[in-house]
Amino acid sequence: MIPIHVTHHAVKQYRKRVLHGSTLMTDAEIICRLVDTVRFGKVVPTRPTGVCDYRYQGVDVVVVTDRARLSVVTVKGYKIFDRLRRQGEAVAKAMDNRTQRWLGK
Repeated sequence: MIPIHVTHHAVKQYRKRVLHGSTLMTDAEIICRLVDTVRFGKVVPTRPTGVCDYRYQGVDVVVVTDRARLSVVTVKGYKIFDRLRRQGEAVAKAMDNRTQRWLGK
């Protein structure tokens, strides 16, 4: 079995995007949850070679693959919330552009 490495950034993103800042889970418990996501999750082929998304129990993570190990580099969170977050960022950017034009900047 290929070893699975979890970055500190992935732990922070899990706490932010899945637990919404809660400290009820320790870092070790989050790491176990992320390893399980890769071990038991479904590969979602949406990335270039060497990088893929895994989905397990509704949570998406981004994994970099090399010959020696798999590395969980970030957590996208729950699929539906990730989509809403991206749409919200697009709306905010469009509104900012509109405001900039209105102000003549």
